[in-house]
Amino acid sequence: MYKNEYVLNIDLKKKVSSVINPTFVQYDSASLIFKIYDQGRRVDLTNFERAEVTHKRSDGQTIIGNASFEILDNAQVLRYDYMGNEMNSLGATEVSISLFPKNGRVSSMPFKVTILNDLREGVVDEANEEYGLLKKLIDEVKSLGSSGSIPSNAILFEDWAGGESVTIDAGSVMPPEEDITAPILTIVPSGGVFENTQTVSMSTNESANIFYTIDESIPTTSSHRYTSPLILNETTTLKAFAIDQSGNKSEIKTVDFVRQSTEVPTGVLDSFNRDDSETLGIADTGQTWEVFKGEWGIENLAAKSRTNTASSAVAIESGLSDCIVSVKTPAYSNANRIIFRAKDYNNYLYIYNKTINKLVNGVSSKIGDFHSSYTGANGDVCQVILNGSSMSIEINEVEYAQLNDSTFQSETKHGFGGNNTQYAVFDDFKVQLA
Repeated sequence: MYKNEYVLNIDLKKKVSSVINPTFVQYDSASLIFKIYDQGRRVDLTNFERAEVTHKRSDGQTIIGNASFEILDNAQVLRYDYMGNEMNSLGATEVSISLFPKNGRVSSMPFKVTILNDLREGVVDEANEEYGLLKKLIDEVKSLGSSGSIPSNAILFEDWAGGESVTIDAGSVMPPEEDITAPILTIVPSGGVFENTQTVSMSTNESANIFYTIDESIPTTSSHRYTSPLILNETTTLKAFAIDQSGNKSEIKTVDFVRQSTEVPTGVLDSFNRDDSETLGIADTGQTWEVFKGEWGIENLAAKSRTNTASSAVAIESGLSDCIVSVKTPAYSNANRIIFRAKDYNNYLYIYNKTINKLVNGVSSKIGDFHSSYTGANGDVCQVILNGSSMSIEINEVEYAQLNDSTFQSETKHGFGGNNTQYAVFDDFKVQLA
């Protein structure tokens, strides 16, 4: 029994020979599988959105059907399964393929498919179907010329009969010579320092797919496929490789792009309006909170210490030294700390229990007091206004302290903390220009 499936090599730039053509029994199951070439090189079918197969039957009717994209032997192919209408007329059918990229259309030269009422109509020796069909094939090839040569535009067949593979030498164009050369991948620019944003383009010296990662992982064919230039806005390690239609892979290239921003700092905003979490995470303006000591998280849309660690503290980089540091204390406590101009855990200025203090190399000393009229209440909003060595403290827009101290005057981290055995809660943290 013959297999009603043919694997055909089609070159879009070559006329297809009509000497040998697929032959199907009318209304039997039938399929055509196409390997598409362009002047001897496999075509990257991922560049096309759809494909059509057109049949012009012997009775003059035209049938158009969609072909599907598939993988055969690790390569892309088109598959067309006959639906029945194509076989309504016996005899020779003129067939062509059309490929549709995003814009435009590419079509092959037509070739012939024969529809028979009985496969034995095409058999010379009816006693042996396989022998008869192969004999007819050999006789037709020999009749091409006195030299017996086969034109380079001949169509090729695989799985001709009985599951066996029949190869017809089609000259220097089809099939293409075996490609064992890896593509050459070029990345422009090849790394370096940039300001604000960096556009990165990648290309190869032949038709190939490029796969890449930007998370420092090793790229595979499951990674991002390059389709257009990348726009980087942060320090990034790019890793990429190329693979051509023959499966040849380039070496993985690794390039580093370092962002050096010249933007003017705009401070920090964090409402803590995030789901409950065991960490503070990232502020609304994109900076990451740094834990000096203890454990801090999000609870009920506010920042809260998760342990009663003595002198626990967190801070965030604002880029601003002269500024207004503002924070709300939903639950007032003498143990709450407002931290400003912090260098690290052992060096910063802070407000604690109605006093202004500084911690230098882990040693604390008082540098000022609040006015005695301040009593403290839940929901108080504390503002620390910093200008050079001058600083003033306001609670709910009422000034309760003013003093001068140049310690850590150039530091730009600010935050808050707790003390002793009491849990601290803060909300609506802001650092902005005065």
